[in-house]
Amino acid sequence: MTRLLTSAMLLLWMCNSAHAQDTQEQSPAPLNEVAPRPTADQPVPATNSTNHADQTPPPPQAPPATATPHNYAVPPPPIGPLYPGPAEVGAQLESDEESPPIPARIATRLRVLGTDLDALASRDTGGLSSGVMSILAGGLSIALAQLIDQSALRTFLYIFGSGSLLRGGLELTLSPDALGASLSYSHMPMRVPEEVMDRLHYGERALANLASQSQRLRMLEGATSIGAGVITVPFLLLGPKGDTKDSKFDTLDLFVVVGAGVSVLSGVVSLLSSSEAEKRNDAYLELKKRLAKPAKTNAPPQVSLIAVPSAVALSVRGHFSAL
Repeated sequence: MTRLLTSAMLLLWMCNSAHAQDTQEQSPAPLNEVAPRPTADQPVPATNSTNHADQTPPPPQAPPATATPHNYAVPPPPIGPLYPGPAEVGAQLESDEESPPIPARIATRLRVLGTDLDALASRDTGGLSSGVMSILAGGLSIALAQLIDQSALRTFLYIFGSGSLLRGGLELTLSPDALGASLSYSHMPMRVPEEVMDRLHYGERALANLASQSQRLRMLEGATSIGAGVITVPFLLLGPKGDTKDSKFDTLDLFVVVGAGVSVLSGVVSLLSSSEAEKRNDAYLELKKRLAKPAKTNAPPQVSLIAVPSAVALSVRGHFSAL
């Protein structure tokens, strides 16, 4: 029994020793004790400053690169510039600004030609709308003549419809193309003096052609309207079988007379009035003549003193020119 108790106490002592040793190993290390700050009465301990000055800090080392699955190779930057530099941009601007000097008179004529062609192009429809309307009016007049029994009115409708069909065909075929001329003129370059003069001559020819075509179309339409109104009169005065009609007129005959008179009047107005292209061409020709004349300037009056043996005379000499 005694031997058993001794063995148990020995085993318990060994377990306590092992537990104390493990606890001592897991406990944190004791903090370094900080030396107390010296007071005014205590001297400051001397330090070896030379040893610290001679020591050089080691160079910083880059952290080791860790291989991760997201590390990709980055391409190097391009050698040349992506965009033109200031020198290239400046050279390009200088090359663009190099244009031939245009005289003031030529520049004025170019500006006026461009304005005239643009104005005519803004109102240009190629005669499509007016031509189609004239053709529709002529077709309706002829179709309406088939439903009327009155001879004079039916004849007037036939003549009026035929004249409308003719005017519609003239407008579709002979209308000037102002839009095409304006686009061609505005896209002509002016890099050298020869190109400047080519653009000037083209604009003059284009404006003159537009005026000529407008005048020809205006003459043909006016003649057609006058002819349609005049031809209606003999058919109105004659009866259905060609004999002389009575002096009595009904309401439909009065309508025919009014329609024929309106047709003749519109034809006369068309012959006497000028189109916009003609007016602009005439105004440009007048401007060209005025620019060809030498410019007149008004010289200021000159004052001079003339010495005379007896006295000093004051004379004023002036030069004036009419505008």
